Amino acid sequence: MTDASKPNALIGQSGGPTVVINQSLVGVVETMRDRADVGKIFGCLHGVRGIVSEQFIELQSVPQDRLERIAQTPSAALGSSRDKPD
Repeated sequence: MTDASKPNALIGQSGGPTVVINQSLVGVVETMRDRADVGKIFGCLHGVRGIVSEQFIELQSVPQDRLERIAQTPSAALGSSRDKPD
């Protein structure tokens, strides 16, 4: 399967900015990197708002040392939102 034919992954954050929300983000990025059936990994900025406004950043090339720092930082690295999908 070529990279162009693989589905991409989209990750968003919602809720309170905590270490746990960032650890979850890093866990998903690390898991998706290891999957042969996933193309690019995107993060949407500010949750649902980022999806609607198409504000995406690529995450597959974030260096491992930076991911480890993100996982230990109490915040929402992608920017959180409490917007509800409609």
